[in-house]
Amino acid sequence: MLQNLKEKTVRFLRWSEKYTKTDMVYLAKGGGWLAFGKAFQTLAGLGLAIGFANLLPQETYGSYKYIISLASVIGIFSLNGLGTAITQATARGYEGSLRHGFKEMFRWSIGLVVVALGCAGYYYLQGNVEFAAAMVIIAVSYPILKSSGLYQSFLDGKKEFKTRSMYLIIWEIIEVGALILTLLLSNSLLTILAVFFATNSVPPLLLYFRTLQKYQPSDELDPETAAYSKHLSVINAIRTIGNHIDKVLVFQFIGPMQLAIYSFAVLPVEKAWGLLGSIQILALPKFSANKKEVLQKTLPKKILPLLIFCFLLLIIFLLVIPHLFELIFPRYLKAIPYAQVYSVIFLLYPAMLFEQALTAQAEEKALYMVSLSENIIKIILILVLLPLYGIWGGVSALILTKLIKVVLSTYFFYKM
Repeated sequence: MLQNLKEKTVRFLRWSEKYTKTDMVYLAKGGGWLAFGKAFQTLAGLGLAIGFANLLPQETYGSYKYIISLASVIGIFSLNGLGTAITQATARGYEGSLRHGFKEMFRWSIGLVVVALGCAGYYYLQGNVEFAAAMVIIAVSYPILKSSGLYQSFLDGKKEFKTRSMYLIIWEIIEVGALILTLLLSNSLLTILAVFFATNSVPPLLLYFRTLQKYQPSDELDPETAAYSKHLSVINAIRTIGNHIDKVLVFQFIGPMQLAIYSFAVLPVEKAWGLLGSIQILALPKFSANKKEVLQKTLPKKILPLLIFCFLLLIIFLLVIPHLFELIFPRYLKAIPYAQVYSVIFLLYPAMLFEQALTAQAEEKALYMVSLSENIIKIILILVLLPLYGIWGGVSALILTKLIKVVLSTYFFYKM
């Protein structure tokens, strides 16, 4: 009976492919597990956000978000493009990239350690011992965090989405459980940060070794992986600065309490955007195995169905967000209008597949141009709009930046 149901499901998915122009069996098989993992991660993140919103003072939460964002920016001083390169290499059968990548990431992390300790010295001289200690925590934990997390890229390349999702759930349970317990016992910023970085370093390290044990990857290396990872690292460095500079500047310009409101304003959309990211994870191995000409012919046909889905998602968000905040974020009702306006970026998500195609095809020059242009413009927009319009300026800068990225990615996709 189950076999019959499975066969009928496969036939239905194959039939639907003439409308979606997509390998629906692959999408259902891999996407189901990825969606499950991402959904769990989103729910866990939402539960953690509820804890922060109701158990932590706004000023402390704003400082917490500032340190996390600053840590991400400091993380650019490592080989942070290695993950994508490992996915690409593994998809082509070069499994030795995982072990080699772990060692390379650890070696290249010396740069972020030096920068973190430099920041610690700066804050200490400024008399901010708390922030100085936080920078030391980053210096100690980040090399482990960055290196061990590469197991996810390996699993993506092997299309082992079930295993990836199960490992992600284990990690999330440990992280969220530890942080919620910490919030119940303490409002200390340093304690919360120590728990955050510990639960983002130790579990992935254990899962990395578990991945090696389970899959026994070969030692075969792709000679192009090292060079490509360095190109991607520059691109990702620019992207990371762009992704986190808004929170750093909100903290600097208008203070920790406004950063707390701003963070909750963008939180629902970012969580949903993360769920949509499953599509990009599924797409990368597929795009890597196709030729440019094939992608240029087939990918645009997949955009319309995804756009319709994203439009429906936008409508749902506009209706649900006010009730969501009233129910679980009652301290942050001021964030509602910002969150509703920011949700318009869902309409731009389908075109993000063009950027993923550029990544899969190693279009380094195009990726440089997209990332550099997008993030320089974002920084300029935030520097101009944030002091003038506060949180509205920050939200406007985010939307305009996403639009610019879509335009550039689409242009370079057709110019491949």
